[in-house]
Amino acid sequence: PIDFQIMDSWGMTVDMLYRLSHRNLPRLRPASIQTMAHVLSSAGIDSAKITDGDASLCVISNSSYCQGAIAISYPGVDAQIKEILGGDYYLLPASVHEMIAVPQTEDPSELAPIIAAVNREMVDPDDRLGGVPYIFRDGHIYPVNIDAPSESKSEDHE
Repeated sequence: PIDFQIMDSWGMTVDMLYRLSHRNLPRLRPASIQTMAHVLSSAGIDSAKITDGDASLCVISNSSYCQGAIAISYPGVDAQIKEILGGDYYLLPASVHEMIAVPQTEDPSELAPIIAAVNREMVDPDDRLGGVPYIFRDGHIYPVNIDAPSESKSEDHE
């Protein structure tokens, strides 16, 4: 791990280290964007039982599936997900290792209990990212206000 003593010896600030890592991470651990059908099929689940022909879910991670949730911020990933899903999407924080994208045709207030159940039953507390859906806009991730009226849910993110 890099600590302040090492950073001082390198003549680096936290900001410099952040910018350098943000630039290099997509090259060192490239993004992996796959439909849920592909992920399940790769895990040995009979593909005949998977009805994801319209690519209703995408799993976003990196090539090593370790600390891959940050891959959503890589250049071009947002556009790829929009192309696969056919438009805007919500991000479900599966864990620090991956995010799941679902079309914004889904009701975000119905997604929050699913996130909570998965966190409670399947995700180690150290790997949890939150309990509400998110949106990715202008290079930033914003939590969706699930208490807002449905017309403004995709816009009310602050």
